[in-house]
Amino acid sequence: MKTLTINIEDVKSEKAILDYLDQLGVNYSVDLTEKTYSWWEDQNLLNTVNTRSSNLKNGLDKGISFSDIKNSILNK
Repeated sequence: MKTLTINIEDVKSEKAILDYLDQLGVNYSVDLTEKTYSWWEDQNLLNTVNTRSSNLKNGLDKGISFSDIKNSILNK
């Protein structure tokens, strides 16, 4: 089973999505206890992202090129 999380704040959109899933014949469940993670409000995460961004911009972190990542994946 795969899990898909959709955050919906209004009842009309929720009903439309559930009706669509019913039309498709998809088995689903609704978990109303799930909490939304608002990453843009997480000051620790924002500090980490800003630090990493600064380190990449000023050369302290050289980063990893796309070709290096691609080669690493292809050579596995």
